[in-house]
Amino acid sequence: MNSRNHHMWSSVSSYIVEKVAGLAHEFVGGVSTLTMAPASSSMSAASASLDLENGLASLSWRRHGGVQCFTASEGQALTLDCGAEGGVISSIDFASYGTPEGMCGAYERNERCHSQASAPAVATSCVGKQSCSIKINAATFEQLTCAPRAHSHRLHLQLRCSVTEPSLEVKTSVPAGSAASVRLPKRLFGASHDLQQTVIEVSGDQAFHFE
Repeated sequence: MNSRNHHMWSSVSSYIVEKVAGLAHEFVGGVSTLTMAPASSSMSAASASLDLENGLASLSWRRHGGVQCFTASEGQALTLDCGAEGGVISSIDFASYGTPEGMCGAYERNERCHSQASAPAVATSCVGKQSCSIKINAATFEQLTCAPRAHSHRLHLQLRCSVTEPSLEVKTSVPAGSAASVRLPKRLFGASHDLQQTVIEVSGDQAFHFE
């Protein structure tokens, strides 16, 4: 063996399904068991499905309102959306096109690689709208050449919706013969909401909806 850079039991697609969308699967005591953790990432929406031996398991979720974060790389088109129940985009709390860092709620711009047009460009196109689309390129912001070699410029963005109290819409389908647990993110709603893990034993084809 001459390389330590082998991901023998992992993959990018597995990470996206489990950590980003929040749909994980394992066998526990011979039972097909699903763990569903919607809104575990800072994304505004995600969906995934798994084709199991006993049927199709799926999970989709979307945030409505509150504070939402988005990120996209140069050359992409980014859609900002407060959700059908989230009102309109009321303000842009953070926007940096260049090489920003950090996570949602703690974004930081790199002063050596940041477009001063970031927030004004987004605000002009999106404030007052439920959703809008922005092209991440020099035409929208300004020409930058400060990203490290082999890396592209990117946009990190945090916005605030007119409906300040966030809500979460979750749709999932669990095949017969499986057990599933749905873990709702208490941190999304604050201490005033008493959200607990909900464990669901499934004996027939079911679909359930949280909002």
